[in-house]
Amino acid sequence: QGVEGWVADARWRLGSDAWALEMLGLDDTAALEASTGLPAADTLSTTSWLLMQDGQGAWQPMARLSFRDELKPTAQAAVAALSALGVQSWLLSGDRPPVVAHWAQVLGITHAEGGVLPAHKADALARARQGLQPQDKLGMVGDGLNDAPALAQADVAVAMNSGTQAAKEASNMVDLDSNPTKLIEV
Repeated sequence: QGVEGWVADARWRLGSDAWALEMLGLDDTAALEASTGLPAADTLSTTSWLLMQDGQGAWQPMARLSFRDELKPTAQAAVAALSALGVQSWLLSGDRPPVVAHWAQVLGITHAEGGVLPAHKADALARARQGLQPQDKLGMVGDGLNDAPALAQADVAVAMNSGTQAAKEASNMVDLDSNPTKLIEV
């Protein structure tokens, strides 16, 4: 959710909007933006963090950092080709739910969950497995440290070469080109 540290004589926190809201005792990001004057996160920002300084017992938001991911150019074609083969795709992400819903729509994925914490990705795979027939296989593609526990539970796990070492070690295969269309060949 966030980190805390000291720089010179000042205590700082950098963390997710949800964590910052909890620290500040606010209900939603609109209240945060109204009370601090900080701009809202871009609607397609996958991650938005607040930098706060301890102002003698009261945390003062100082800056917002927003990050945005872009789809790989071949992602849409990969999902469409998998769908044509009868593969049902789910999108599970720690990114903000509206962003995940947007990318799922772009990709043609009907089941998408955003704001999924690492431990909950493994739970989502367990839910997906319940709907499978005995001959069906459960696959997962991931690239992050938070994907490793779920990758380890999949029958077929593919890590992107551009991803973390933990994701690669938890997977059966590593896509050396980090090209989603390679999944169709697997």
